[in-house]
Amino acid sequence: MNCVKQGMLLLQLGVVFAIFILLLSYSLPRITAFNALLLHNDVQKLRTFFLYVQRVAMATGKIQYIQFFPHEGIVIGAGKKERLLPQNIFGGLPGMLGPPSQPRNSITSYSTFDSDKVACYPSGIIQPGTIYLKNKTGTLMCALSCSVSSASYLRTYKYDSGWKLIS
Repeated sequence: MNCVKQGMLLLQLGVVFAIFILLLSYSLPRITAFNALLLHNDVQKLRTFFLYVQRVAMATGKIQYIQFFPHEGIVIGAGKKERLLPQNIFGGLPGMLGPPSQPRNSITSYSTFDSDKVACYPSGIIQPGTIYLKNKTGTLMCALSCSVSSASYLRTYKYDSGWKLIS
């Protein structure tokens, strides 16, 4: 009789464990997709912030700077402050190549700008360079890139077995 109770308890634990595994396997892809959406949101928020500071520089006729505080996940410029979502940070994934348009060099920093500042000039030109963002789990990565040209154009990329242009 006691062996029958132990057998039923073991069977019940097995069923509960199987249900748990089933729910977990169903929810993991959705969690990853949600995290990708949050990272994409942050890179688009940075793009909008860059464009705002660029417009302020053009309107005031003065150079405006975008200052990065990578350890705090904060960007400041033109009297405004933006903060990354808590699950995202500035930085690149190990072994990744950049810049996204022509990936040839290892990414060793969160930024290819000369310092922790980006200059936006009254002419509308934004200093060229790239900012890298990743999620804290180190599974997803995006980039915001300003090309070297006579007119600044901001591009956002995501890494998905290679760099892919988002906008």
